[in-house]
Amino acid sequence: MREYYENNLYSIEKIGILYNSTQMIDMLLNDRHFKIPFNSITVKKGELVVSKNEQSEFVYFIRKGIVALKHENYIFDFLKPNDFVGLYELSEKENSIFDIVAVKETELVRFKKADILWKVLSYQEGLFYYLHNMNKILIKSIEKQSILLMFTEKKIIVSLINLLERFGNATEEGYSLPKEFTNKLISEYTKCHLTTMFTIFKDLQSSRAIVSTGKPYVYNIDRLKQLEKSLNFQTKKGVRS
Repeated sequence: MREYYENNLYSIEKIGILYNSTQMIDMLLNDRHFKIPFNSITVKKGELVVSKNEQSEFVYFIRKGIVALKHENYIFDFLKPNDFVGLYELSEKENSIFDIVAVKETELVRFKKADILWKVLSYQEGLFYYLHNMNKILIKSIEKQSILLMFTEKKIIVSLINLLERFGNATEEGYSLPKEFTNKLISEYTKCHLTTMFTIFKDLQSSRAIVSTGKPYVYNIDRLKQLEKSLNFQTKKGVRS
C-alpha cells in the first residue's frame, strides 16, 4: 500500500507539491492563454475582509499581512502570505462560516469565485488545486479540535509552538510573535480566559519558556517543546486527565 501511494501521481503528498497555493496563484495570474480579471486591494488592521453569514462573490490571495478566521469571540486560525481566503466556499450562494479580519495591514489579490471555478474546470487536473486547499482546511480542523480538547496548560503550550513556528521572528534571546499577536488575540485563539492564560504564562516564565515579558514576549521554543513532551509523559502515566 505504501509503495502504491509513493508511486501514485495523485497521492495527497504529491498533490501538495504539484497543486499548492504557489502553483495555483501562478496559474491564475500568469496563464497567457486564459486570463481572468483580478485586482489588488489593501485592508487596514481590524477591517473585515469577509463577514460571517454573508454571501461573498470573491476569493482572496494574501500577498502580505495576516488575517484571522473568527467565529464569534473565538479565532479558528490565522492565514499568512501565500494562503487563499474563501476558496473553501466556491459557491457564490454559500455564506461564509467565519468573520475574516485583518490582523495587520494586509495586501490581497481579489478574484471572483465564478472566474476561479471556470478557470479551474478548464484544466484537466484543475480540481486538484481545490482539493489541496480543502485538504489543508480539513487537516487544520482536525488539529484544532484535538488541541482544544487538551487540558489548559498543554493547550496553551501547543498553540504557542504552532504560532511561533508559523509566524515567529528570531531574536538574540529566542523567538517572538509579531506585535499584533497580543495576549488578547492569543486568548481568543486558545479559547482560554485571559486571567487563566496569565497564570500559565507566569509558570512558563518560571520554567524559562518565556525569556522576556517585554513587548513583544520572547519565547524559548525548545523549552516549550520540552515542556510539551513532559506533559505528554505525565498524561501517559495518568498524572493528568
